[in-house]
Amino acid sequence: MGNCRSTSIPPLLNPNTNEISVGEKEKADLLNSYFCNISISSDDGVTPPDLPLRTQHSLDIDEITEDEIKDILKSLEIGKASGEDCTSISHQMLKYTSNSVCVPLSFIFNCSMRTSKFPSCWKDANVLAFFKKGDKSTVSNYCPIALNNLNKIYLAYILPLLEYACELWDRCCVRDSEKIERLQFEAARIITGLPQFASIESLLFETGWETLSSRRNRRKLCLFHKIHRNNVIEYLMDCISNYTEDNYYNTRNRSHYRVPRCRLDIFSKSFFPSSIRAWNLLPLDIRSIQSSPNFKNTIRRNDISFLVPKYYFIGNRMENILHTKLRHRCSPLKADLYRVNLVNDPSCECGCPLEDSIHFFLECPLYINFRNQFFKNIQHLADISIEHILFGTDEITVEQNTILFRNVHSYIRHTKRFFD
Repeated sequence: MGNCRSTSIPPLLNPNTNEISVGEKEKADLLNSYFCNISISSDDGVTPPDLPLRTQHSLDIDEITEDEIKDILKSLEIGKASGEDCTSISHQMLKYTSNSVCVPLSFIFNCSMRTSKFPSCWKDANVLAFFKKGDKSTVSNYCPIALNNLNKIYLAYILPLLEYACELWDRCCVRDSEKIERLQFEAARIITGLPQFASIESLLFETGWETLSSRRNRRKLCLFHKIHRNNVIEYLMDCISNYTEDNYYNTRNRSHYRVPRCRLDIFSKSFFPSSIRAWNLLPLDIRSIQSSPNFKNTIRRNDISFLVPKYYFIGNRMENILHTKLRHRCSPLKADLYRVNLVNDPSCECGCPLEDSIHFFLECPLYINFRNQFFKNIQHLADISIEHILFGTDEITVEQNTILFRNVHSYIRHTKRFFD
């Protein structure tokens, strides 16, 4: 689910020599040269404009501490890929050596921030040439994309736009908030392949996403934690001093901030009133966390209850989409279409009065040969039910679930029930 369909790039016209590049290496070099050139800005000999000073405040970037790097390294997921370059280091090694590697990493990061220079190897990336429109032989009609997964493309390129400065505009009205949520739901439909009548719960289940409103609440808490720990610019810390409780008694509410009185609803939903209310509800041990990355990871773990299994993303995209639709009763099976009033008859061509996923996988006589082969291939997996076929199970390993899902996809493909 969510993998882009790869296609070969046709012969390309070299704009400098007007020659046709046919070989794979020639096309790759031509595209690489074009992508590098469009990202270079020519500012040699250009004098920066003399802008008047409009504020007395300055933005000072604190040095990255070893503890911050250590917290981030310890939160790495071991199963994640480390990259395709020969110098990459696995997440497992970084996590288990975090106490020692945080020292040289902090030196490298802070040196880069001071000098505004970054190691050249950090600027390399494996990119895909994504065709936009027009003549496919023209190099300028392609743009570079460093990710080949629709889910990752959304999270890397689109979601940051939807959440830009959301800590400030989160007090928007319900109507505007719902419009933004619908954008994410539409992106989830494109990624999962689920139809319009699929439920929001199904979309969030398949992507592992949260609602944008939940993410905004967590982002506000993260910013408030930085203010609480004096890790922001001075005027924000001055703002929070107005809400400090003048309570010297040893009570459970002593560490709370005072929620300001709000006459209007729009002020009640603004950053400080809403963030203070959420902050006061947090357990004291979470509020006492020193590191901002550690605080962010802690509240994120508390909010997210489901992670999409890796085997949900395997295989051919079309077969994966069909499997996803079967999982959520949104498939072209007659019973699923009848449930949303798209057909008048839920019966199967074999004569069964109800063509649902149970009938398709376990009962329909039209596919008996394919079914026998399917169960023969997974006979080493004991007690496989329709729930296991559709959703997988924690009772077996990830590798066994992957084998199961590949055989499910094979069964879907060979029955040709959903293909012309």
